[in-house]
Amino acid sequence: MRPSAPSEPMMRLPRAALDAILPFRLVLGEDGAVRDAGPSMLKVFGDRPLVGRAFFEAFSVRKPRRIGDIDALRARSGERLQLDVAALATGQGAPPRLYGVAMPVGGSGLDGPDADPDADPDADPHAARAARRASPCAHRPADIRKGPLLLALTPGADISRYVEDHGLKASDFSPADGSAEMMYLANVQREMIRDSHALTERLMQAKSEAERLARNDALTGLPNRRALMERLRALLDAPGRGSVAVLHIDLDKFKEVNDTLGHAAGDEVLVHAAACMRSEARAGDFCARLGGDEFAMLFDSTTDAAGLQAISTRLIAAMSQPLRIEGQITRIGASIGVAVVEPGRACTPDALLHEADLALYEIKRGGRGAAMLCTPELRARHADLQAMSKEIETGLANGAFVPHFQPQVNVASGEVVGFEALARWRHPERGLLRPAKFMPVSDRAGLTPRIDAHLRREALGVFGLWLREGRAIPAISLNLTTDDLREPAFCDRLLWDLEEACVPPARVRLEMVESVLFDENAEHVTRGCEALTRAGFSLSIDDFGTGHASILSLVNLPVSCLKIDRAFVNGVGADGRLRTLARSMIGMAASLGLDVVGEGVEAAEDLAVMRELGCDVFQSYLFGRPMPAEDVPGWLARQENAARAGGEARSA
Repeated sequence: MRPSAPSEPMMRLPRAALDAILPFRLVLGEDGAVRDAGPSMLKVFGDRPLVGRAFFEAFSVRKPRRIGDIDALRARSGERLQLDVAALATGQGAPPRLYGVAMPVGGSGLDGPDADPDADPDADPHAARAARRASPCAHRPADIRKGPLLLALTPGADISRYVEDHGLKASDFSPADGSAEMMYLANVQREMIRDSHALTERLMQAKSEAERLARNDALTGLPNRRALMERLRALLDAPGRGSVAVLHIDLDKFKEVNDTLGHAAGDEVLVHAAACMRSEARAGDFCARLGGDEFAMLFDSTTDAAGLQAISTRLIAAMSQPLRIEGQITRIGASIGVAVVEPGRACTPDALLHEADLALYEIKRGGRGAAMLCTPELRARHADLQAMSKEIETGLANGAFVPHFQPQVNVASGEVVGFEALARWRHPERGLLRPAKFMPVSDRAGLTPRIDAHLRREALGVFGLWLREGRAIPAISLNLTTDDLREPAFCDRLLWDLEEACVPPARVRLEMVESVLFDENAEHVTRGCEALTRAGFSLSIDDFGTGHASILSLVNLPVSCLKIDRAFVNGVGADGRLRTLARSMIGMAASLGLDVVGEGVEAAEDLAVMRELGCDVFQSYLFGRPMPAEDVPGWLARQENAARAGGEARSA
């Protein structure tokens, strides 16, 4: 019975595993030629060919096995060994090299009984070996046992055991061209092969588990963003695909639950949302958690627009149900953006998910708890917004955003009490643009903070120059955003800008819109306002009356001025209801010790009524339009001349 080749189990290992476990290896074919070699073995030979060469052509015997080596090997193994030595012909006229094989008594070696397929199976194997040893060329390549012979070479390692079928030692061989002085050569035992195979199986299982975890969300058990994108790519790349749809689901009020009840409660909400999605998913549908409180569902062409709407409606209803968490009843909700790519329309996974995100953004702008489909019109509008965003970035780089200054005038005294710095964009094609034309885009693109910071520096630089020139301008007003007040370092950065411009904080008024008072991080806003007032700035509420601020919020915030929105000023002379509202706001400001500025007054009748109600300071086109910095000195001169003329007329 032919013994099995010890190398065959290893042949089933992946190439990468084989290279890692046995970098110094040789696999010989039945003809004695090198069939395969490990990467380290190939490196030894460099550019010289190895695979395909006869083993005894590539490697030569350096010396016969010494008796001391055999004794040491026997001592380590504890088994009886016998030594076969034969001469190997090396070429015409060259002395033969000796070839040594140590093996267990009765074991089979390179010249084992199965080397000759025609041999008598009943013949004495020891006699056959002795006969072959008598020949000076007994160890021809053709004598090598049929089937691959696996040889593992490990440089620098001591051979602690002989191999099961062969007892070759490293010192017996070296490359024929002498490129390496020493290599350790040993055949790998079957036990090592089995252990390696088992190790590889465990590694493959661990790799499979790691890949599974890399594609799944640990909390909800849903596939994650990576798995979603892979699935979406497969759907979009499928030959002859139909339509593909994605729902981008965002949980409403999740942050509130997470912040007030804790992360454990937030996790319960996420698990609940995942369960709602699973309950709506059919065979073939794909649910995933994108991260945070965002989820997604994929659908193929079997789900039409009506079906998507129905699923979205049911999901929103399910996710809006009251939940008992930590002993409290809480309610969240969901908003869903829907995107569909039709057959034939080229679309990448990122682009389709982005389209769903566009629809989701539109929902959040107008409220929450609804679903919206991304239409071609919405995609076109977004393309325009992207183009304008790039133009805004270019404008920032080119200094196209500049401050214009609108005066604030005390009508009773004729004095200029200050200027408000307003943003203008000098567009290369569309001319001078007001904030209403670009701020919605800059807000969405996240560019507004950069615009504001640039305009503040420019305006302060101009105001500092006016102060050094002795201009009669008591103060300058700058606009603040909620993000500014949330930022802990904002006050320090603003003070740095003032120092650069040589402007004292007491000459700067900071204006914030009334909606700032209702920010969800009101505590941070309050701290920001207090830090600014401690630094010497004064604060104003802009567009007062449009944000439904409470009297309590005005008391709690360190504001010193209310600017009444133009909606309550224009027409106040003819509309009794507006007059009543204006009277209430002016009276409330007076009772709180706050200054009042009327915005947008255009008609003389309205001006007269507002003055009658107690407002004397105005900012409107009636007294001066926003103007570039270079026009302010001329306007001031005309204002002074007019005031002087008015005084002379009154005195006459």
